[in-house]
Formats: sequence, C-alpha cells, structure tokens
Amino acid sequence: MVRSEACQGLLPEGDDGRVQLSNEAEARARNSPDLDNAIRGKYGPGARGLVDEPRMVPYTRRVAGRAQVAANRVRDYLDPVRDRLMREARNQLGEAAVRRMASAWTKFVPGLNLLTTLYDVYDLASTGYDIYQSIDEMLGPFRDNPNVYEVRPDLAIEENGRLRDIYDFKFDGDRYRNDQDGIYNEAMRQGGVENPDVVNNGTVSPTTCECDGQRFPGSAIAGS
Repeated sequence: MVRSEACQGLLPEGDDGRVQLSNEAEARARNSPDLDNAIRGKYGPGARGLVDEPRMVPYTRRVAGRAQVAANRVRDYLDPVRDRLMREARNQLGEAAVRRMASAWTKFVPGLNLLTTLYDVYDLASTGYDIYQSIDEMLGPFRDNPNVYEVRPDLAIEENGRLRDIYDFKFDGDRYRNDQDGIYNEAMRQGGVENPDVVNNGTVSPTTCECDGQRFPGSAIAGS
C-alpha cells in the first residue's frame, strides 16, 4: 500500500525531495489496529508487534563495517531480564538466592565466560531449575558469542517475551547490508524459531507490495 501510494504521487516528500518509504511504513505499522489483530490471529493472543525497536543479538562472527555493542550497554539491555529472574528467584528460592544472584550478575561480562558464576546460584535438584533454564536460554548466547550487534527490525513479532518473527521493509534501492539478514536469522534462532529465513519469509518489497513502475526517476523514492 505504501509503495503503491508513492507510485501514484500520494505521499509527501521529505526535505531532501525523496519519499521515505520505510519510515512511512513503520509509522503506519505503529498505529494499525488491523495489523495488531492480524499479528494476534497468526501468532497467538499474547503476540505483539515491535516497530523499529533496538535488539541486541549475540552473533557467531565479527562483521566488517558493523560496530559491536559495548559490554555496559549489553548489561543495561539485559536489566529487564535480570529483574524478571530476580522476582522468580525470590518467589521460589527466597531472599538469600536473590542476593547471590545479584552479586553474580555484576560479574557478567559478554564474551568472557564469567556467566558461569550466575549458574552456581542454583541447586539444579531444587525448584530453581526452571529459573536456571531461563537464564541459560536468555543469556547463554551472550556467553557463547563474543560479538554482540544492535539491529532495529522494521517489525519484530514477540509472544510472551519470545521473538517469533521479523519483517523488514525493502523498497527501492534498499537491500540487506553488513550481514543484516544473518543477524536477524540468528536472533530468531535464539528465540526458538526453526530454520529462520528473513529474506524469503519476512521481506516486504516492491514485489510483495505488487506495485509496478516508479513515481519519479529512482532517486526520488528512498527505501530507508
């Protein structure tokens, strides 16, 4: 719809004289009850769409041209995970476990294998096993992969806090750069998605928008 309107000259140009299709698509996605209903219908009642929100992804290799995220920013990003696990630990294991967990958390440095101190908090034979498992699922990739990158998917689908899918808007002149598709696939894989393929299953492009031609010469329509 967005590109179709651009092709018909119905969308305003920016200060640079170009129509920013991805920005327009993201703005509509943020405020679309129809999209919200479609997401819940496909992924479940607890699903929601997150538009252009930062996501930190531990990756298997270093990517040239893409800056890695500093350890302190990774720790800040994971604070909500820590807070949730603290609540669960308090409910199941008591205040002593929470204090040990808080102390261990301060030693967590991505890529330096110090996360094992956090695992030592739990007796795996106790009721804390499910919390241990949550820690392993959420933080294990940060322990195992020293390269952490920040990406901002145009639309990420989460259900009950777990990443289910990623959609990315690729309009005129736009493409996946600097292993963007690989990082998206890795993020979904870490969320439990089997065989993720954002290029073939999550790309919103001129082909999927079914809009022929261009409004002006190519320079007048910008993908991002």
